[in-house]
Amino acid sequence: MQVVTFDGGIQRLIHALKLPLESAPPDFWPLRVPCGALDNRAEVMLLPDQKLLIEADCAEDLFGDPFALIPARALEGWRGIERFRPPPHLVTVQLQFARHQLVYASRGLLLSCPGDALSEDMAAPQDYSACSLTQARHLVFCLMAEEAGAALRKAEQRRSGFPA
Repeated sequence: MQVVTFDGGIQRLIHALKLPLESAPPDFWPLRVPCGALDNRAEVMLLPDQKLLIEADCAEDLFGDPFALIPARALEGWRGIERFRPPPHLVTVQLQFARHQLVYASRGLLLSCPGDALSEDMAAPQDYSACSLTQARHLVFCLMAEEAGAALRKAEQRRSGFPA
């Protein structure tokens, strides 16, 4: 099977690893991403350590690059993204390619997919900043602050009678 990737063109899928989640401890419970929270057209479930690519001006301010790979667990609490207890028989699928790839999920999400463990190119692409959990949480807090500031400005404009 072949998949269109973000910046690698069409790539052959090597393996799709299925993992049951029903007996996972709470620290490994997936995150529910509501429809539209990350430009996704449907609700999405992400494992806590799933890396995704975020593009944001504040990422460039923080890391010198507008693109940052962050672990999904850093998103908890933002835009309704929350952990949930996996129902019985829930299975997650991890895609694997010969080299690390970024693939689209539900339109707007860009998910990091590992390369072959025996390949030299297994790690994340060097074109993107891979954030630690602490860095990723800081980035998400900055995004939350930007959104709160924009909402306050819009509310003030409405209160003052200026068009939004």
